[in-house]
Amino acid sequence: MALEAEGYESYVEGNLLHYAEDIDSVDGEVFWACLADEATFDAVSACNAEARERDVAVTPIVFVNERRIVLRRDTSFYETLRSEIEAELR
Repeated sequence: MALEAEGYESYVEGNLLHYAEDIDSVDGEVFWACLADEATFDAVSACNAEARERDVAVTPIVFVNERRIVLRRDTSFYETLRSEIEAELR
């Protein structure tokens, strides 16, 4: 079932609030002020645009010297990243 734009927006905001409430150190008022701030929207939009430009559809992805490295969940993130960085340093 497709959600209408307004319903989808409410759905997303509700999920964000739920996640924020689960984190003890998050001040709800500060969180909502940040979420409502146009500068936050602009920053997130810029990150999304860069992700599309770099064909990033999943996370975690790291770029080392502009080379894309997809970190797989079935391997050690640290070991994979370390070996990729060491290879670039050679």
